[in-house]
Amino acid sequence: MNKIRIWNNEECKVTGGKSGASFDDILYYAKAGEYLIDAEGEMFLCSHAELELNKPYNWYICFNHIDDSKRIDREKLAVVYERNRQTNVWTKALKPFEGAIPLYEQIYD
Repeated sequence: MNKIRIWNNEECKVTGGKSGASFDDILYYAKAGEYLIDAEGEMFLCSHAELELNKPYNWYICFNHIDDSKRIDREKLAVVYERNRQTNVWTKALKPFEGAIPLYEQIYD
């Protein structure tokens, strides 16, 4: 069975800030199929994470709200981050659920 990683934002109320990762780490290294607990304690599922070509980190990542039954809430907008590859600045957008969750293609171990 695959191990599922749960990312906790370092500001997360659930962990009281005692454990977790910086949000930059989450954006760069989260993979599709992993969960995120945000600062308000809401849970999200990473549905899409695309690596920058020939690099071990993401340039695009998408998080979807999950409901109480641990399924993607298709009524809520997904939170999408895209990184400008020249400036390394992330921009945030909201958009509808993208559909099927692709397999994450891990290039680096």
